[in-house]
Amino acid sequence: AQLSVGLLHRFLGFVERLGEHPHKVSTWHGRLFPMRAWTCSGQRAHPLFVEHPDSRRSSVNLAMSLTWSGWLKAVRRCEEARRELTPKAGSSPAAQEAAALAAAARLFGGRGAKRRRGEEAEEEGGE
Repeated sequence: AQLSVGLLHRFLGFVERLGEHPHKVSTWHGRLFPMRAWTCSGQRAHPLFVEHPDSRRSSVNLAMSLTWSGWLKAVRRCEEARRELTPKAGSSPAAQEAAALAAAARLFGGRGAKRRRGEEAEEEGGE
């Protein structure tokens, strides 16, 4: 499969739908499961559990180091990028492609990445 704007748009929407509630992604079964917000010990559940693809190690979370603040920032970035990738009504195919390339470059650290890093520094300084 080749990366396309449509595939990227759908993936960003998938991450966006996971949102603020914990989920488990089963790579072994190819399914997504909602998880409880709190653990049995009263702790807030991990935001994302990505199951190890080896069935013998399926209890290992590949997203173990992800924090809630990092997860929510990633979800927000996916929302922004998906919005930018969504074709504007009435725009030409060339304009749509140019907008998609610019959004993908910002998302993956290309042109516009300096602006993004500056925004993150402002966000971190304001917390």
